[in-house]
Amino acid sequence: MQAANSSVGGPGQISDRMRSVVSLVLALHIIVLFFALSGNYFRSPLQARILGVLRPYAQLLNFELDFLPYQLTHAQISDVDHRIELLPTGSDAADDSAWLVLPDRGFRGGERYKRYQRLGRLLAFLAEENAGAGPSLLSRSVVENAVHQGGVRPYQVRVRRHLLQSPDIFSGGTPEQRDPNAPTYFRVVYAANALISETGQVELIKIDETAEVALPESPQP
Repeated sequence: MQAANSSVGGPGQISDRMRSVVSLVLALHIIVLFFALSGNYFRSPLQARILGVLRPYAQLLNFELDFLPYQLTHAQISDVDHRIELLPTGSDAADDSAWLVLPDRGFRGGERYKRYQRLGRLLAFLAEENAGAGPSLLSRSVVENAVHQGGVRPYQVRVRRHLLQSPDIFSGGTPEQRDPNAPTYFRVVYAANALISETGQVELIKIDETAEVALPESPQP
């Protein structure tokens, strides 16, 4: 009789059966969390199949990471961020404060911000790989969204890479050098002029580096 009562538990106590259920649920939760974390970056086919089965539960609790850039914490040369910027009509391209950084609203940790980060990274990759019309098509979609949804008529669009600071500058540099948003820490990966018609149609003309543009021939004397 005493053994039977111990399995039920007294007032305010959890029974052995309930402990077993809670332990099983916690173990399954930790397993799902493990696969979500381990399969975030360079996931294998096996991890992809397992995450496909576990996706409903992971999405329900919002810990399906969807390739979050945790590798950026390694401080490697390639661990950099990218951002898309638009220059409204009539603004000075040399004035960094005149550029509209996307997204222009919302929480920095929100999904909208993450989408633009992923899009900027993809644009930079396609531009550096000379992927044909890929960068132009994506950039044109960004400009069209700004025109039709944001009420902005940009005449330039660009993607900039945000470079890392060296430890020496961070610890012993000037205040300007320690500023992570200083212009020296940004590199333009892709830039284009935007031509917008009266009906809102957008065409882009890539801005090439001077070294990549053929110089006009000098007239013969």
